Amino acid sequence: MYNPKYIVNGQMWQYRGPKGPAIHTFFTADGTAIGMFQGSRGVRPDLDFKVNAARKSKVDDNTAKM
Repeated sequence: MYNPKYIVNGQMWQYRGPKGPAIHTFFTADGTAIGMFQGSRGVRPDLDFKVNAARKSKVDDNTAKM
């Protein structure tokens, strides 16, 4: 299970900088979520992108409830 704060309805969110959803969220075969966000640096900020990744936790849901 991903941290529910960062994966909402199948879309990755960022909470630092400009808060908002990813431009696109990808999920790999091993369950890693990769989010692409708009950046704001450089001479052409419209061409700046940030990439964040989140792995599924390895804790079983039943164990986490204890």
